[in-house]
Formats: sequence, structure tokens, C-alpha cells
Amino acid sequence: MAQMYVPLSPAFFNFIEDTEALDVHIQHLIAGAVAEVDPRQIAIYRCLTPAQRIQQLAHLSDWLHQANLRRQQRRETESL
Repeated sequence: MAQMYVPLSPAFFNFIEDTEALDVHIQHLIAGAVAEVDPRQIAIYRCLTPAQRIQQLAHLSDWLHQANLRRQQRRETESL
């Protein structure tokens, strides 16, 4: 699937209180991540029940926590 850059309008960032503090680089990273989402993923997500969505969120949170712990352990090991 071809990568496509989708520019986001400033309105996309209105949920952030201090939009000026949001670095342009971060805006581009977010836009790039949004552009990588496969429409099939969205279709599947829409079929999930609220409980299934929460379960997915919990698994993602656990995975991110474990990844962070591994990164911290690796840094501690490298600094010895």
C-alpha cells in the first residue's frame, strides 16, 4: 500500500489547550501515523463492542508499559 501524507488542519489540534506549544514536528509525526492507518483496520475497529475496545486498550497499555520497562532495563545495563 502506498504511503500517503495527509496534512491535518489546525482544527485537528483544537483539543490541545496550548496549540502553540505543540511542536510542528510532533504535528507531522501525528499526521504520518494517521496516514498509515489502513481503512480495513478502521472497519474492524468499528465492529468491536465497547468492552472489546477497552480490552484492546488494556492490552496496548500493558504492552507499552512492558516495552518501557525493557527500555529502562537496557539503559541501566548499558550504563554499567
